[in-house]
Amino acid sequence: KIDNPTSVQSLAKVLPPLFAQEAEEEEPELMPIEARIRMRNLGK
Repeated sequence: KIDNPTSVQSLAKVLPPLFAQEAEEEEPELMPIEARIRMRNLGK
């Protein structure tokens, strides 16, 4: 679904943190739980 990580990262910098968080929450069903946990740990 997301092709260009760099554009997403720059969007996340511009958008309010809450909005970015909600955008992340929409993705879980598309990826394995292990990947979700890994991404959450990276975000901390």
